Amino acid sequence: MMTGAFGCGAFKNPPDQVAEIYVQLLGGEFRGAFKTVIFPIVDIKKSGNLLPFQRQLKLLDPRHCDPARPLRNNEDNEDNEERPSKARRLSSPASAPAPRGDAFIVNHGSFNPPHRGHVMMFEAAKQRLEQEGYRVTEGVMGLASRKHILHKGSPALADDVRARCCSVITSGCGADWIRCDAKGVNFGSGRNMIKEYLKSKAAGTTGFNLIGGDVAAKWPPSDRTVVVERGGSRAPKENAGARVYAARLDGEFSSFSSTAARKARVEGDQSKLQTLVGQPLAEVLKGLPSSSFRR
Repeated sequence: MMTGAFGCGAFKNPPDQVAEIYVQLLGGEFRGAFKTVIFPIVDIKKSGNLLPFQRQLKLLDPRHCDPARPLRNNEDNEDNEERPSKARRLSSPASAPAPRGDAFIVNHGSFNPPHRGHVMMFEAAKQRLEQEGYRVTEGVMGLASRKHILHKGSPALADDVRARCCSVITSGCGADWIRCDAKGVNFGSGRNMIKEYLKSKAAGTTGFNLIGGDVAAKWPPSDRTVVVERGGSRAPKENAGARVYAARLDGEFSSFSSTAARKARVEGDQSKLQTLVGQPLAEVLKGLPSSSFRR
């Protein structure tokens, strides 16, 4: 299917919101309906619709999203301002490695509130594990305790509100394979959650702890971990024997943070908040009373 930046030219529709709608539909109701989806975007100077669409479309499985060759109305006319300068193509992966069994991913964190960088961390970890031959069946956002958040000096949303926010953002990003587990407050780490989960999993299932490079720098992982570089942090060297793998968070997602989302909400910067958490969750956060973030 070939589509485009619907109404984002002369009619001035907001490209981030339009692209987000595409992500919700292609990752939800129409997931798998099209082998290839191409977005030809007219944006020679990369100052209009191209970057917002690239940013949003990366929320779909990154393996299936790659920049296509620039399309031109006239191959010989480099100054043709009307040619589509770039497209994003969503296509099927070429081949699969030898299977190594089922796996699940757990990220134990504050999610106060969750942001799209969290979702992209899961997607990057899933992609890395699939490169190793694992079939990733689910991702789990394990909520850290409110006491842990307050200990860090941050105002904290209630557990039920954070759980709701996680559900909203994963659904809005078309990442229904990721779920929230509020029981995470009863565990001190993702590794402890994994031990509990394995009691109910089929034999041969592997649980992987998902952490950021900043966390790995303080507490180096010993086994069954995917470390994602973010915010300038570096992942440790991979250890295939211990099943410690590294992945990278691309572009601006690496700088997303819950702190920035809280700040945008307090300052009433709805545009910034939508960029960080997506429109559905931005509306939820906007509607919360000011007392929701408590110390």
